[in-house]
Amino acid sequence: MRIGQISFLDLSTSAENPYGSSKLSSRYQGQKDATASKIHLDFDSQIKHTDE
Repeated sequence: MRIGQISFLDLSTSAENPYGSSKLSSRYQGQKDATASKIHLDFDSQIKHTDE
């Protein structure tokens, strides 16, 4: 089970799809307030995949 991960990188150019880009289909896109984690959606998709 994934607990957490943070990664920081220095970029030499601007990101093609920065955080919050609509191209990323972010689960948190458009949030206005604090939002609970949606990491369980990754877990749910793994269960459905292994049942097939």
